Amino acid sequence: MQNNNETTNALFIHLSSFLGYLFPFAGVIIPLILWQTQKDNSDFIDKHGKAAVNFNITFSLAEVALIFAIILSVLGHIFSSSSLPFVFIIATFFVLELTRCILIIRASLKAQKGELYSYPFTINFIK
Repeated sequence: MQNNNETTNALFIHLSSFLGYLFPFAGVIIPLILWQTQKDNSDFIDKHGKAAVNFNITFSLAEVALIFAIILSVLGHIFSSSSLPFVFIIATFFVLELTRCILIIRASLKAQKGELYSYPFTINFIK
């Protein structure tokens, strides 16, 4: 069973991902820093930190791909009259962001309860 300090630190590692909405790349960098500074203190924090960092890297790559697709779609719209791909890509981007928020909140709640959480749709860059 994890102590209160471990669950709180794991909770903050997950919640720090939301800083990416305020500062570019903070959604990856801040959880990475928090995990790196605390991973040796607890196996629980280490597992949650790895999960959070892997998740944020995966979703950041998906965001970059969608932003690139949006740019291409806008350029295509300038040279043609079709806006369907643009609307679809924007909707996909919003669904991705909503999914990201929900998964971060779920992981945070699991960490607070002292349970492990495995993010779906995640590439394990850090093992």
